[in-house]
Amino acid sequence: MDSSQAPSTIPAMLPAHQVNEESPLLQLPAEIRNMVYEYVFYSTSGLQCRHRSQDSVEKSYSSQNGSAEWFLYTADEVSCLKGPFIGTPDMDLPKIEFNKLKYVCHQLHEETAFLEIKANDTITFTKDFVHPGREFMSFKAAIPPTVLQWLKIVVIEKSCRKVGNVGLDDIEHLKQIGRFCQTHPHVTVKYVFKSFAYNSNTTSGQQFISSIQFIGVGVILSYILRDIDLHQQLLPHLIYSIALLDGLKRRVFSEENPKLIQVPNFRFWPVEETLEPAFMDKAKVELALFGVPDALPKWEEYAKRWIQEGL
Repeated sequence: MDSSQAPSTIPAMLPAHQVNEESPLLQLPAEIRNMVYEYVFYSTSGLQCRHRSQDSVEKSYSSQNGSAEWFLYTADEVSCLKGPFIGTPDMDLPKIEFNKLKYVCHQLHEETAFLEIKANDTITFTKDFVHPGREFMSFKAAIPPTVLQWLKIVVIEKSCRKVGNVGLDDIEHLKQIGRFCQTHPHVTVKYVFKSFAYNSNTTSGQQFISSIQFIGVGVILSYILRDIDLHQQLLPHLIYSIALLDGLKRRVFSEENPKLIQVPNFRFWPVEETLEPAFMDKAKVELALFGVPDALPKWEEYAKRWIQEGL
């Protein structure tokens, strides 16, 4: 790339011999440099990954297996987002890539490309109105096989907040992820449904708790994704046929591989990480209104299980 075309935030690559002469880092022994890289590329918040826009300037710096189409950053760097385009595809990317050392020279590119994945336990895929499962599978196909061995925990966040948002497209992506988990047992995949939540904010910014929505989504997902019918145990007061979900469930438990997404390293999770007292307070009120207060212990049992262990 011509240096006159590079943006001010991303310098053009320098010749390796020039950097070697000027950089104390590259004069250190390789073992010491690896220790430095391990420290520099660790993030307490883990990594997040998005597909960069096709005309991105940064893409010109690398073309190996299409990996340059992916943008790795940390949650702390999202704060630099500004303007009216936040939330729209490709325009909501942060402007700071986490690993900038790889752009300094060819030697640092060779030594540090993908090391941020090796140094961190968690990498998260999330995108509004797009299937994050498909994003992860595309990322998996773009990176070298050796880098796949560095993955530890992959979090896939389904951003749409529609209740029970499992569609036919999602199921096909879930099957692909299931196959990946079967062949990569060292990787734990956590699929988070944003609709699987009891705590949300209203348009006025006030906190809104809905324990019955949380339990209802758990019942739906248990039936579709795990073939477990919890309707009578948890929602005996609601009159509806859970069999309406049979079409989706049959797509999950197809004859070709009925256990495809039931591998132990692939779990489905709610948004919440703890069961707050406010959930139980609201559950008492809601169950009293429906005249089934005896269901409260079961609600607490399953809510804790889903939050702590996934589904």
